[in-house]
Amino acid sequence: LFMFVSRGGQPHTMTRRTCEKLMKLRQLRIVDAGAVVDKAMRQVADQAAVAREARRNGQLDEQDEADVHDHDHA
Repeated sequence: LFMFVSRGGQPHTMTRRTCEKLMKLRQLRIVDAGAVVDKAMRQVADQAAVAREARRNGQLDEQDEADVHDHDHA
C-alpha cells in the first residue's frame, strides 16, 4: 500500500498496481520516498531520550513530559 497527500492536504492510499499504472500514464510522480515508519520511530526514540535526560537533570517533571507528549501529537 502506498500513502500520499493530495494538493488539498488530504491523505490517501493506493495499491501498488494503481500506483504503477498512474506512473506509467505520467499522472503520478514520486517526490519523496522513504521509510516513514523508521523515521517516526527514530523521532519517538529521540524525544524519549531527551525527556529521560531532562528528568535526570531535574529539568522536566512528569507533568511537563505529558505536556510535551501531548503537544507532539496535536
